[in-house]
Amino acid sequence: MKKKTYKIVWLLVAVMLLTFVHTIGYAETMQSGYLTYEEPTTQSSQSSWVSTIAYLFSLLVVFLFVAGMAYFVSKLIGQKLGGVGLSKSSRVLESLPLGANKSLCIVEMAGKVMLIGVSDHNITLLKEITDEMEIVKLRAQAEELKGQSDFNHIFEKQLISLEELSRRIPAMLKKKDHK
Repeated sequence: MKKKTYKIVWLLVAVMLLTFVHTIGYAETMQSGYLTYEEPTTQSSQSSWVSTIAYLFSLLVVFLFVAGMAYFVSKLIGQKLGGVGLSKSSRVLESLPLGANKSLCIVEMAGKVMLIGVSDHNITLLKEITDEMEIVKLRAQAEELKGQSDFNHIFEKQLISLEELSRRIPAMLKKKDHK
């Protein structure tokens, strides 16, 4: 992992430890025993708000920690298992689903481009594609699709659509006010 990711992990661990220590300290300051009944007392609303905010902050920190660890574990597993058994010349260029567990795939393997049929029980070679122009076209389409399925690209598209929506909402509200 990069130095930046190590710093982020250590920061998350430090925040979790501080939250844990704060929680232990708060538990020790409680005066009532375990499962003993006390008459309800009127607490000041400020103390109630402080405990609610502390609880929400702790919940947010735990959520961020779990999300961060899930991200780092998925990146680590992706790096370890991402290239297992496949070289750069072995890849699926295109896939066309035909029904439940059936598809046609164009794969590139060992320098050859092949059209195969895939089902639950077998894989069948349908045709070997030898036309160089067609192969170049298929490779270009596969690279274009790979770029479009990249997480950053998808995330940027979603952000742009949210920005457009945020611009439209005030305009829609103004139109309703005039009617």
